Amino acid sequence: MPKSIGNYNIIKALGEGASCKVKLAVDTRNGTKVAIKLMSDIKDKEIHQLLLTEVEMCAKLHHINIVKQIEHGTGKYMRADGSIKKRCEYIVLEIAKGGELFDYIANTGALSENEARFFFTQLMKGLEYCHN
Repeated sequence: MPKSIGNYNIIKALGEGASCKVKLAVDTRNGTKVAIKLMSDIKDKEIHQLLLTEVEMCAKLHHINIVKQIEHGTGKYMRADGSIKKRCEYIVLEIAKGGELFDYIANTGALSENEARFFFTQLMKGLEYCHN
């Protein structure tokens, strides 16, 4: 039995930050690979509210160069043996196929003017705002 949360089976770890771990997972309903941010238990209510506001705002963003938020929820993180590791909040995101711009810059150094112009132009293309 694979590790899982909600409708997603965890494949492997992708990364880790100060407040969450990111895992590669597969949606058991349709086989789509996704990235899942598993949030650490946040005890500070102000920080937790800021996180929820960010989740709400990110759900409204639709742009070809912004990773799409698919789902946000709370669920039981199941170990491979079927036992519950913990209950946590999670955000399901599409996979960033090209990687992160931060990683690109960290690996290649500062952007040239032409590279910066390319990325900025790509950012501005197809910009849509959702008003719900």
